[in-house]
Amino acid sequence: MPKNANVSCAPGTWTELTDADVAAIRLQNLGGYAVDIMATSDTSAPSSAVGALRLDPHDILPANVGLSDVFPGVAAGYRVWARFELGGTLSVSHA
Repeated sequence: MPKNANVSCAPGTWTELTDADVAAIRLQNLGGYAVDIMATSDTSAPSSAVGALRLDPHDILPANVGLSDVFPGVAAGYRVWARFELGGTLSVSHA
């Protein structure tokens, strides 16, 4: 299911950003703090931030970067998650 929305994330908790499996996603960190981005191959939240991508405030992960390139150690069928230490908001868009 396509998504184009701002997603608020509670502090210290993995928040799923996707509504279904995706191959690509556009993210922008709208918050004032860095955020860890992780992918999993199912609907289970990540157990750690090992291998996470860190987006600083206002950083963008463009949709033309495939998740298989960003998370080569994760099997396809990606669910994408975010964790802010102090909470924040991401702009999320995926097909």
